[in-house]
Amino acid sequence: MTTVRIIYKKLDVAKYISHLDMQRCMQRAVKRAKLPVWYTEGFNPHPYITFALPISLGIESLCESFDIKLTEEIPLEKIAEEINKGCPIGVNVINVAVPVMKAKEIEFASYDISFDDEGLKDEIEKILSEKSLMTEKKTKSGIKEIDIKPYIKEYKLADNKISIVLAAGNIININPGLVTDIIEERIGRKLSNIKTVRTGIYNKDLTEFR
Repeated sequence: MTTVRIIYKKLDVAKYISHLDMQRCMQRAVKRAKLPVWYTEGFNPHPYITFALPISLGIESLCESFDIKLTEEIPLEKIAEEINKGCPIGVNVINVAVPVMKAKEIEFASYDISFDDEGLKDEIEKILSEKSLMTEKKTKSGIKEIDIKPYIKEYKLADNKISIVLAAGNIININPGLVTDIIEERIGRKLSNIKTVRTGIYNKDLTEFR
């Protein structure tokens, strides 16, 4: 039995597909592909699929992934080709490979946050360079106030774009929306046409998850 990792993009209208619905979409795509996939046992057998750090609703991604187990070898390029035939609009498999890392090794994720507002670079730099960045974060136990500054690994600013690396994974997962919430609170207005794209997932050494 071989485990393979499917890397895919989730763009445009697909960003509004919830993780639960995406699981169902990919289960159907895998079934339609007629791949030699290992099925779970029990009352309701289904293809074994595990996702690594699924993206939040409303955020696009260049680096989503899930693992499947195959009962026999098959060319990796054929897996991508066949699964893509059953994917919804905006979802596209870009690579299939044997996993190198485990999902529990994920510690960071990078994002590009763009908006239409011009001339905010210096103001945002001043905000992000503050010693503390307090905001409210939803948790399983309710809403709590946290300081996200320790969870910002690095960032780079253009005139109307923020490229930022945030803590991610099972222990702490910082939604990039918290960053824009803080900026909007500080400048006293909403940013125009925010678009957020996850560009990479990494381990503690910032080696790309693969």
